[in-house]
Amino acid sequence: MKNPMLRCILLTAGAPPAPAPTSAPAPVPVPAPAPVPSSKPAKPRPSSKPAKPHPSSKPAKPHPSSKPAKPRPSPKPTPKPTRPTKALSIVADFLATSESAEDEELIRNFEWKFFATQYGHAVGCRTDYAVSVRQKRVLYPDTSFPGGSFDLILFGESCTYKNIGHNAGKLFCGGNKQISCTSDPANHSAGLGVTNPLPFDPLDKSPLSWIPGVVVTTPMELKNSGQYDCGRFHRVPMFTCAWW
Repeated sequence: MKNPMLRCILLTAGAPPAPAPTSAPAPVPVPAPAPVPSSKPAKPRPSSKPAKPHPSSKPAKPHPSSKPAKPRPSPKPTPKPTRPTKALSIVADFLATSESAEDEELIRNFEWKFFATQYGHAVGCRTDYAVSVRQKRVLYPDTSFPGGSFDLILFGESCTYKNIGHNAGKLFCGGNKQISCTSDPANHSAGLGVTNPLPFDPLDKSPLSWIPGVVVTTPMELKNSGQYDCGRFHRVPMFTCAWW
C-alpha cells in the first residue's frame, strides 16, 4: 500500500485493542470465626442443685404405740348369780288306760325321765330326756322314787343322780359338786309331802286303791295337782335339783 496514511488508518482500525494491564487481586481478609455459644461456661441446670430432702426423709414421729402402754385394769370378777341357773327336772310319765298288749306293760310302770332345764322353766311335753328309767308303779300310801344310781350328761358335765328310794335324791356333778334335790314347786301335792306321782284321791272310796301293787285304771281314782297330759301319757313333775 502506497498511501502510508491509509495504511496507518487501516492498521489502527483493524487491530484489536491492547489488553489493559492487569494487577494481582488483593487478598480478601478472612473473618475471624465467631465464638460458638456452647463454648461459654454452661450455667448449672436446676437439676444440678442439691435436692431438697423429701418429707419422708424427715425423722418419723414416734407412733403412739411406742409410748409405754398403760396398765390394763384387772377384769372385774363375774358376779355370782343370786339364784340358780341350771336344774335337773325329774318327771314321772304313765298311762291311765290300756289300748294294746304293749300298753298293759306300760300301764304297770312309771317312766321316770330326767331333763336338763333352765332353772324355773317347766319341762312341758319335751322328749329329749337325758335318762329314762322304768319302775313298777305302786299306789299311795306306798312311796315311789326313782331308786338307784344313774349317770347322765347335763350342760356338758358328767353327773350322777343317786337315790336310795326313800327321798328326792342327790345329784353329783364335776367330781366335787353335790346338789340336794327337792320336790318340784310345780307339783303342789309333792310340796305337801306326797311321795307318789299318783296319790290316792280321798274322795274315792274304792278299797282297791289302798291295796299296794294294785293298778287302778279309772282316771278319777288317780289324782295329782301337778299332773298334765302329753298325748296319751300323763306327766307329773316330781323332783328338781338346782345349781349355779
